[in-house]
Amino acid sequence: MHDVVLRAEKLATEGGRLLGERPPAADALALCAGAEPSVAQALEGLQDLHAMLRDELALQLAAVAAVRYDTSEADFGALLAAVEAQPNIDAPRLEALFRQAAAAAAAAAASGGGGGR
Repeated sequence: MHDVVLRAEKLATEGGRLLGERPPAADALALCAGAEPSVAQALEGLQDLHAMLRDELALQLAAVAAVRYDTSEADFGALLAAVEAQPNIDAPRLEALFRQAAAAAAAAAASGGGGGR
């Protein structure tokens, strides 16, 4: 999970840095091409994803740190329930981000610009 958080942070940071180096016109940031998100929406999505993952990792680490040899079964159950609930993950926002990414990938594939390595 830690690697996922670091990768999300890197993507969000690099996206913001790239926009900072060559800031596009404000109109260009808001442009959407069909179902694809605008540059600003994509960057905001990356930042949101990073924040959700970072906060969820912090919760998981705190829960693990709270477990001791003498932790009662009830306390352990409460910690487990808190972790399983994933309170830092906004499921509707995450679904919207995945739909946007899928739409962008489909559009790129249809135009022959798959963006592969």
